[in-house]
This record gives sequence, C-alpha cells and structure tokens, in this order.
Amino acid sequence: MPILSAFGAARIIGGNAPVSQPLTVSFLLVAGGGGSGGASISTRYGGGGGGGEVLETLNQAASTGVAYDIYVGQGGAASGTSPATNGGNSYYRTSINATAKGGGKGGQAYATANGYNGGTGGSGGGGYGYGTAGGVTPGSTGYAGAAGFLLSGVQQGAAGGGAGGPPTVNSINGNLVNGGVGKLSAITGLRYGGGGAGYQGSASDGGGSYYSGNVSGLTGSGGGGAGRFGTSNTSGFYGGSGVVVLKIPAQYTASFSAGVTFSVTTSAGFKIYTISSTFYNPSYVTFS
Repeated sequence: MPILSAFGAARIIGGNAPVSQPLTVSFLLVAGGGGSGGASISTRYGGGGGGGEVLETLNQAASTGVAYDIYVGQGGAASGTSPATNGGNSYYRTSINATAKGGGKGGQAYATANGYNGGTGGSGGGGYGYGTAGGVTPGSTGYAGAAGFLLSGVQQGAAGGGAGGPPTVNSINGNLVNGGVGKLSAITGLRYGGGGAGYQGSASDGGGSYYSGNVSGLTGSGGGGAGRFGTSNTSGFYGGSGVVVLKIPAQYTASFSAGVTFSVTTSAGFKIYTISSTFYNPSYVTFS
C-alpha cells in the first residue's frame, strides 16, 4: 500500500534499485509570470506583471521507487473587466518541499475609476497610474515592482520586478518602466522570470514589452506580461507559464504520471528532463 508523508509529497511504490552511483537530482523551478494590467482611457495605463520566482538546487539526494509531487505554474491571466491574476506556483516536493512563487499581477486601470495596485508575488507587479507597486511574498527571492507615475498629464503604468533584479529607469521617459531582469540557471544556462515592461519600457528574459516582439510573457519563461496602454478600456496581457527542469545521472530514468508534458536530453552523463506543463495538481515523478 502507498505510504504518504505528512505533506503528501512522497509515496513509496517500489523498492530501491541496485545501482552503483547514488541518485541525486538537480532541479530548477520557475513559477508563472503575473498577468499585466489593462488601460482604461488614453490617460490611464496599466502596469507590467512580475516575473515568476526562480529556485534552483543542485545534487539533492533522492530515492528510487518514490513518487515526488511536481507541478508547473501557469502564467497569470490578463486583466479584462476583472483584474489580472498572479502567476501560478511551481513546485517539486521532497524533504524540503521547494516551491517557486508566481509573479504578481500588474496594476489595472481598465473598467474601474481607481484601478488596482500591483499584486504581490514571487516578484511584484508594476502599479498603474497612481497605484502602488506590488511587493514580494515573504520568503521569496524576487524583486518588487515599481509604482505608477504621472507624466505629461498621463497616469503611466510602471514595470514589474524580475526574479533577478528590480525595474530600471528607461532613458525615454526617465521612469521605472523597464522590467526587472530574470535569474540565471546553472542547469540550463538560461535566464527566467523577467518582469513585464511598463509604458515605453523594455523587457528581457521572457518578460513582455511592446518593443521586444512579445507583449505577453513567453511560454516556459515565467516572464510577466507588458503593461497595457491605449484607449477605451483595453485589456492587459498574459504572464508566461513556468517550467520545471530535473537533471539526474544518465543511468537513471524518470517516469511521470498522466497529463505531464516533458522532453528529455542526454549530455555529459546526465539526463535533463524539461517539464513544460502538468495537467493534474499534483502530478508526480518517479525515478528508477
């Protein structure tokens, strides 16, 4: 019969395999980026979404025959007549129950007289117009978003914080509208969790910007959506979904529960599993 831990994180489903090399797992968790805020009128713009938190642990001991819970957080929803939403959490539950927190939603000016302040998440969302910025969830490693501001009579949307840095000043308008940078992964060599840009701002590492080719956060990046500007109640943009990456010695194999979408590569004696989506919450992985 399966044995559940106190957290429901591990279920014994078989014995340990007789292998010569210990099983260790290096894992990367990227949470979903926050959705961005919409504009209401030509003088009130939405804020960018915060980047999803990025957590990484190298060479953690694991056991064969144990099912570990995993989940990939989705990107936050764009604002419409309702506020945007924070990105979803990603997790890999072992003895430490690691969880990356979703990025905060961007402040919304659409369909409301006062708008909504940026949401708190792994990284904070940017504020709309006069709205305040989103902070950082206690215990998270991301950065807060920036507060909205007034420029040339227009309530401008500010940028969301990134997993690796706060919003920065843009040379065009001199305000904190460039999305915070993401965080570098030692496992993949890529950066994740860029904050969504505010008005006239730029973004990187998966964050959305009107000037970077993508307005929503990129899929699998945990980037925040770009703050919306425009006229007559225009919606914001979606945050990018997160990702979970597991790296194990090549002599082992990972098996996943139903509804898990993944790919695997082998390099330098290791298998690297990239999990792009999980239909069920929780899903699980088992090593053999």
